[in-house]
Amino acid sequence: MRYVYIIAVEQNGILTGPCKIGTANDPDKRRAQLQTGSAYDLAVAYCYQFRDARDAGAVEKSTQADLQDCQLCGEWFDIDPVEATMAVGLRVIKYYDVEAPRRKQRPIDLVEDTGLFQIDRSLRALGDKPMPA
Repeated sequence: MRYVYIIAVEQNGILTGPCKIGTANDPDKRRAQLQTGSAYDLAVAYCYQFRDARDAGAVEKSTQADLQDCQLCGEWFDIDPVEATMAVGLRVIKYYDVEAPRRKQRPIDLVEDTGLFQIDRSLRALGDKPMPA
C-alpha cells in the first residue's frame, strides 16, 4: 500500500498551514522523519491509501501541479489542511474518472476505503441539483 499524505503544522492542538503533500508507505514514520528538522510540531492531517504506488504518485504530482501558485518550497504549500485535503480528494476523483475505465475496473477497486467514494457520490449528486438562492 502507498499513501498520499497531508502533513500540517500543529499549534496548540490546531492544524494549520503550511502543508506538505507527499507519498509514503508509512505516513507516521515520514512525519517523524520530517519532525527532526522542523522547528514546528507536525501532524498527519489526512491520508489517502492506494493499492498501487503508481496511482499514488500520479495523484500526488497532479495535485502539486494544481497548487503550484501556493508552493513554498518543494512539496510544501501555503494552504491550510482542509484546502490540501480537498485538493487531493478532487484530484483523486478526477484521476479515477479517467483511470478506472481505462483499466476496465471500478474506482473502488483501485483505492482502499477512505470515505472518498461517499464524497464522490455527494459531489456528483450536487452537480445534478440547482444551487440554492
